[in-house]
Amino acid sequence: MSECTLSTKEAADRTGVSSATLRRWAATGVIPEVSGKRREAWSAAAAAHARVVARLGRRGHTLEQIRRAAADGRLAYGLAEETFPPVRGAVSLDEAAEATGLEPALIERFWGSIGLLLCRATTPR
Repeated sequence: MSECTLSTKEAADRTGVSSATLRRWAATGVIPEVSGKRREAWSAAAAAHARVVARLGRRGHTLEQIRRAAADGRLAYGLAEETFPPVRGAVSLDEAAEATGLEPALIERFWGSIGLLLCRATTPR
């Protein structure tokens, strides 16, 4: 099973910050390091952690406060992504919307609000 990964641009778009900001956060230990030789493959967990950091920054927290909170284990959403890894045979967003009667955008917003990345890669059933 392949892990859901994002390019730096995709991770930045989902996080709401620039690619340079993501790279700087990773280099300074604010978010987990990314994988790959050119540091361009972002794991779902790293992208989720970056979204939380961006939200906290918008709320006025300094990067040092955020770094300490992460080191102390107080940023649970950064690791929540690993709690719900991609599952073989999982339903697609459209299938979930049809089954629940909810709009796909609402499901996606809910999933994102708890700090999880919606992996759009299709998984064979």
